[in-house]
Amino acid sequence: GAELLKAEAAKAARAADQAAREAAEAARASVPPSEMFSPAHDGLFGRESSYGALDAEGIPLEDATGEPLSKSQRKKLVKLAQKQAKLVEAAGRR
Repeated sequence: GAELLKAEAAKAARAADQAAREAAEAARASVPPSEMFSPAHDGLFGRESSYGALDAEGIPLEDATGEPLSKSQRKKLVKLAQKQAKLVEAAGRR
């Protein structure tokens, strides 16, 4: 009856969520770390605003308003880029 339909609908919704997460992860895994902070990828990486200037490796030097990032902020972004490099490398091996 109705309970079975609700359970089926919930199961289908979970499967769709899982598929969407996997698709987003695959899309992120195709972005090289040198490009991950570019405005073109803000949506993909869940950023609400873009960064300002980027260095030669693509790591942001400024926030969206042009304010220089602190050393600790840049350090966090470098770690994110390193994590992204591993993700891209792992995806390349599949």
